[in-house]
Amino acid sequence: MIVDFKTDQTPVSGVEARATTYRSQLSIYALALERLTRRPVAELTVLFVRSQQTVSWVWNDEARHMAETIIDSTLRPRKEEG
Repeated sequence: MIVDFKTDQTPVSGVEARATTYRSQLSIYALALERLTRRPVAELTVLFVRSQQTVSWVWNDEARHMAETIIDSTLRPRKEEG
């Protein structure tokens, strides 16, 4: 499990939407952790410290593919330049 602690002042009603903005970030962390440790990650969680609210996602093949796509699309322009 990866837990990312956020100190945003997000109202409880906006936690789900705000957490979604961090999902790609956590997905990249999960992919890196799996590759470095060769151990599976099961879940990604954003914990908003001030409101004590959490939002979690299952880390699975679909999420892993999303993270790989983000990395590939970010690095592609640099590869083409070089």
